[in-house]
Amino acid sequence: MTHPEFNYDVAAFLITAKSNLHAGAGGENYWIIDNLIQRDPATNLPCIYSTSLKGALREFFRHILLEQKQDDWFEMLFHIFGNDRSDIPDEEDDHEKYRKYREELEKDRNTKVQIPGKFRFLQADIITLPVRSDRRMFYRVTSPYLIENFRERIRLFGRKTTDDEKLKSLQNFDFGNTKIGHTDPDQDKPVQFEEEDLNGTYSEYLSRNIVTQLLGKEGIAIARDEVFCELADDYHLPVIARNHLEDGTSTNLWYEQVLPRESRLFFMVLYPKGDPYFESFSRAMLEHPVQIGANASVGYGICSVEKIELSTIKDQEQ
Repeated sequence: MTHPEFNYDVAAFLITAKSNLHAGAGGENYWIIDNLIQRDPATNLPCIYSTSLKGALREFFRHILLEQKQDDWFEMLFHIFGNDRSDIPDEEDDHEKYRKYREELEKDRNTKVQIPGKFRFLQADIITLPVRSDRRMFYRVTSPYLIENFRERIRLFGRKTTDDEKLKSLQNFDFGNTKIGHTDPDQDKPVQFEEEDLNGTYSEYLSRNIVTQLLGKEGIAIARDEVFCELADDYHLPVIARNHLEDGTSTNLWYEQVLPRESRLFFMVLYPKGDPYFESFSRAMLEHPVQIGANASVGYGICSVEKIELSTIKDQEQ
């Protein structure tokens, strides 16, 4: 990556859904669930496509900049995300700088020129899923593959977390005869997860290797990959019935799949080294809730965002 256009630094962020999240897959669907969530084409696990994520962050950041009334908000927005005709300033705003941007954007609209931003947004992948049990309201459940996917993604760019050794041990977790290991010492019976035949057992090893920022402080569980895939499939994720009424009469009933609140996903952002706007971009996400996905008017997709601290991998660790 010596070419100036690829002279990037990298940052990782953790999304925690604070309300049900629906990032829709779109397209025609003739199954019982009308609106499905986005899934990774290779694993079929829940995700948020980079286009959806970038669009949500762009809208969020645009409103933050407008609220703060920063003089250079156009420059910041275009620098990070690229141009968009929805950003054309109001005609009654005669600020000289705004007139310049309005003329440029109108020209871009007419010529259909798209100017890409300097930041690169990668897909957000699931890292934990809340699963109900008879011991707690829910456990934050992960799996060896999810840990491996997280480690491989950040190591691709020569980075690791401060908990890399713990993550590596969880990636190679020994399940023995159990399907799920959890962090709560057993009492008189195993913990029952979601299904009648899905029982989990206490793992002292997992308790000693909790990665707090990524997985949470308590109520953590790790499932075999095939078990997690089942817990995250279309038969297990929540489906909400929605109805459109006219004069008290139902005119359209449809079913919508969601990622339940407290689901966690991670994503990465590539940005030019020494970029003057990265700190403002990062701070805005950390200080304000971000709305991601559809149905904002009914409270869907309210998320908190945390920055995951990374360090550079030394040559001998490669």
